[in-house]
Amino acid sequence: MYHVTETILFASLAGVLLVSHGSGHVDDDGVVINEVMANVAGRESGPGAPGDRNEFIELYNRSLQAIDVSGWIISDGDADDQIEAWMVQEQGEINDPDAVTGTTQIPSHGYAVILDREYAATDSMSDDPEPYDLPPQTVVLTVGNTTLGDGLSTTDPIFLCLPESPCIDTYGTPEIDDDGIPYDPGDGISMERLDPWLGDCEENWAPSSAAAGSTPGGANASATRIDLATVELDAVPQRVDIGDAVTLKAYVANLGRQTVDEFSVSFFRDLDLDYIKDSGEEIATATLPVSLERGDTTAVVHEWTPGTAGGTWIGAGVECTGDEDSTNDVASTFIAVGGQGAGVVLNEIMYRPLPSCSEWIELLNTRPQEISLEDFSIEDDDSARSHRLQSVFLASGAYLVLVDDSLEFVTEHSTVTPIAVPDGGLPSLDDIGDLLRLRDREGSVIDSVCYDHDWGGERGISLERVNPAFPSNDPHNWGSSVAHKGATPGKRNSIFLSQIAPRASLTVAPNPFSPDGDGRDDRTVIAIRLPSTRMKVRLHIFDPAGRPVRRLLEQEETGGEHSVVWDGRADDGRPLPVGIYVIYLEGLDDERGTAVRETCTVVLAKRLK
Repeated sequence: MYHVTETILFASLAGVLLVSHGSGHVDDDGVVINEVMANVAGRESGPGAPGDRNEFIELYNRSLQAIDVSGWIISDGDADDQIEAWMVQEQGEINDPDAVTGTTQIPSHGYAVILDREYAATDSMSDDPEPYDLPPQTVVLTVGNTTLGDGLSTTDPIFLCLPESPCIDTYGTPEIDDDGIPYDPGDGISMERLDPWLGDCEENWAPSSAAAGSTPGGANASATRIDLATVELDAVPQRVDIGDAVTLKAYVANLGRQTVDEFSVSFFRDLDLDYIKDSGEEIATATLPVSLERGDTTAVVHEWTPGTAGGTWIGAGVECTGDEDSTNDVASTFIAVGGQGAGVVLNEIMYRPLPSCSEWIELLNTRPQEISLEDFSIEDDDSARSHRLQSVFLASGAYLVLVDDSLEFVTEHSTVTPIAVPDGGLPSLDDIGDLLRLRDREGSVIDSVCYDHDWGGERGISLERVNPAFPSNDPHNWGSSVAHKGATPGKRNSIFLSQIAPRASLTVAPNPFSPDGDGRDDRTVIAIRLPSTRMKVRLHIFDPAGRPVRRLLEQEETGGEHSVVWDGRADDGRPLPVGIYVIYLEGLDDERGTAVRETCTVVLAKRLK
């Protein structure tokens, strides 16, 4: 997630206002493993062979302050080594004037290279002595043993840990057995992290593209140099009447490794849904002479007043000279513009109830004010006439369930949700798909959906809308309810997402927590966000030694947002000791064939008396 600081620059250009500019780092502090050389150039054994002598692990300090890594642990899973300063009187002098020795402090945004203790212990018989040309200010570190780990292997994951604490970073996704890393990139070629602000995943590592095969102490050759991205586009409100203003806010992030001194942002109506600003689609464009440093995010705002009714996709695109990745330049959002009654949407459909139950349709008022639904009507594709509503007032954010028989519905659901029986009852809903239209009192269609059974909904399970602000006829905006009762009439949909997350995320609160029975912070809530409306999820807790101690979810089907409470106990009910525990999430979307994995930590503490 990108976090924008509150600094305001007060720059208004061509009707576009730059409102904020600041740090957009993900996990804005800490040291990460940034490069690994496990397969050094040359022979592995024999007299003078470099063997493991030229192996290295590069660390990068992505924080805003210097960090001392003395006593930290680096491990390949076979042996654990404490990180030490390179001392010339012990390990010898490195034949590189740019090497910084005698310290374990890594400066802010600086690099450190962990070398074998024998790196400088070479003679005229040695192959490839001290092969690396280190950039200025490269901190050189070493370990207590004569090898890094047990001698680095191209198939070994690597762990970076604080003293007596869980790992804070890894290389090679050690918690995942079936992906493609770690692997051998070739003789004399290192593996480089593409983005130090992103996690340890297969997509974030690549063989070095440097001519020398590696870049110890410097920017990784495989990482993108210039890359501005529109990471998000907000529209507030997303449902308006003609003549009402909409505030468009585009978040632009520098995902590259170089500062960008000037860029432009365009807002446009993406009428043909091609993510390109075509002729006749432009709303506003501004060139912003503002420096955006790597990892920073800025928000660019434009106020737009739509002049015609109907739904439209709005795009925001960023352009800068030399951008090396155009695939992330544009973000989009949907805006519905209507007349009277706009903002009332079809939100949930029970089209295939259990044999003893009845069909129903749920409406939701997304407007900020109450609305009268008198003489509104519902119809399907086969209706000979509209099924009109009597005098019904629907509060902002409230639900209304349209039914055939109110007594039967209340008996089935025991709900206090407002219900209404249209004149002539509901149109009969088709099990394989149907077209539903909601009309206002003037006869204008204010929402419609042409659902298909492939979208979701099964016997006794409703078809739910993911987000009322997203397009009504997007199949990805609908799915089967994952509620235990099979539906959520009168409640927020079980697969609701405020926005489709680009990746899985975990948040924990309170953190730390202290399950000591005093009534304060005895439990913690783990909030899950998934990049899908429906996934089978595993959520496991691992203790500081890496052993599984609690299975909170096991192949449970959930929506895009879900919360789980943990009481600090193991599967067998015993209280767990204080420590830092790892939360591991795994989600699988069978329909789309996608899988996600995410981890975070939570501190189980003891309250001070």
